[in-house]
Amino acid sequence: MAKAEPCGGIIELDDYWILNHYQGSEAFLGWLALQPSRPVMELRDLTEDEAKALGPNIKRIDDALRDYWKKTFSEDPIERVYVVYFFESAYDWPPSGYHLHLHLVARPRCFRGLQRNGSSLVGWRICDVKTHPCFPVKYRPVEENVSNLMKALKRALQKK
Repeated sequence: MAKAEPCGGIIELDDYWILNHYQGSEAFLGWLALQPSRPVMELRDLTEDEAKALGPNIKRIDDALRDYWKKTFSEDPIERVYVVYFFESAYDWPPSGYHLHLHLVARPRCFRGLQRNGSSLVGWRICDVKTHPCFPVKYRPVEENVSNLMKALKRALQKK
């Protein structure tokens, strides 16, 4: 059975990389998944061209995500876009079938109050922010929110 396309669709960035909105249960609006266009298991398996395209694509996504946020949520700008790569599913038994993908996670200003640990923000705990009682409704990853974001990103990033 074919896997359903993620909410908001898939954006082809170039010949090497694709982008979609992350579908995990901890995700919120602006949590994206960047992955190679072909099945790749680890960073070391990237071709030279795939590796060279990675940095510029991350920069383009960061710019496009911040532009969308500035227009849509002007009162709550993005302060940081985290870029994270974990690959623990390689150790799943039975094998889960996951492959290389990087998370690009928007952190708007309002998350400061939801994520504090003493005097500092805790980026490592960004996945917990959605469970905070004051988490903004506008950042829930409901279909309309995700579709609007992905349409805007597609216009900004689509492979020419």
